[in-house]
Amino acid sequence: MLLYSIVQFIALLILYQQWTLLLDMHFLYVDMLITSIVALLMGCTRANMTLVPTRPHGSLMAPIVLISTAAHMIVVIAFQTMIILCLHRQSWYVPIRKYEGPEDHERVTSWESTVLFIAAAFQDLILAFVFSKGAPYRRPVYTNVMFLGALVGLSALTVWVFLYPPLWLSESLQVMYDPLNPRWSFRLLVLALLACNFLVAFTLEEFMFDRVWFKRVVKTVRRKKHSRSAFKMVERQISHSLMDWPPIGQTTYAKSDDSSSNATSVDSTQRPESTYL
Repeated sequence: MLLYSIVQFIALLILYQQWTLLLDMHFLYVDMLITSIVALLMGCTRANMTLVPTRPHGSLMAPIVLISTAAHMIVVIAFQTMIILCLHRQSWYVPIRKYEGPEDHERVTSWESTVLFIAAAFQDLILAFVFSKGAPYRRPVYTNVMFLGALVGLSALTVWVFLYPPLWLSESLQVMYDPLNPRWSFRLLVLALLACNFLVAFTLEEFMFDRVWFKRVVKTVRRKKHSRSAFKMVERQISHSLMDWPPIGQTTYAKSDDSSSNATSVDSTQRPESTYL
């Protein structure tokens, strides 16, 4: 959910530099139609049938989680910036002039708001798919049929809104579309950039951040020698102790007095004179 908000925040920052902004219907489409459906269905993926010895990250402030989030933020910024730069290089593009009139009559429908609205919608869907991790803790994402169907359906709907919307829909969402001159080459270029965005995000998450070698690199950079987990500390104490563990052929009894040793061990073939509880 953090990255969903960051995607819209970055789009707004870029649009403020262009003297425009996202519309209410844009926020409604992304928040109510995309984010709500994705958030409801993302957690329907069932747990994996096989247990693994490693545990998932227990904190959102874990270094790998922060690095992954920062990397995807950079990818979002890069592709939204590339889309705007491609728009500026079109021969038919006319920059927006700063509006000095009454705020109630301000015109905000523009190519800038249209392309970044589409980009933000697709990037939300991309991040939802990328962060729906499967093995080793959950089943693969394709087993969640409703979630995968929602991603495909919402992606197809967004493509339809961008490429060939009916008149009533383009006016309701206030997206730029002229049936006489639809600018097909530019629209297809935007979709191609968003496809590259998906490939980059999927590659980073699947072949870098989820790999053991990357976790080892992060651990080496942090110079973290030992885990602070309580069970790990007990395991290290047992492994470094002189006695064999688990004790075989011995019975250990707890002591109730405040002596230096809290337990006494005896041979299992001999019964101790007294038992300490």
